[in-house]
Amino acid sequence: MSQQFWPDWVQKLQHSPLKGFLVTFLEGSGPLKLIIGQVMLAGSVFVNPSASEHWLAAAEMLEDDTQSRAFAALLNEENQH
Repeated sequence: MSQQFWPDWVQKLQHSPLKGFLVTFLEGSGPLKLIIGQVMLAGSVFVNPSASEHWLAAAEMLEDDTQSRAFAALLNEENQH
């Protein structure tokens, strides 16, 4: 799983009004994250090639509960600073 994009994502989400929703979603949506990750993987052929690495990394993060919770924790940690 690639975490190389996480710092960029955190920076972009730092002041987003969706940040709270995203943290809640990542921490507790269970099977819904897996389904969305699968849909993202299936739809990756339609994504701009320059963004495909980010897209695939996000899909893989959603499929792995440990990774999605770790990213949510990182978002919360950045919120404290």
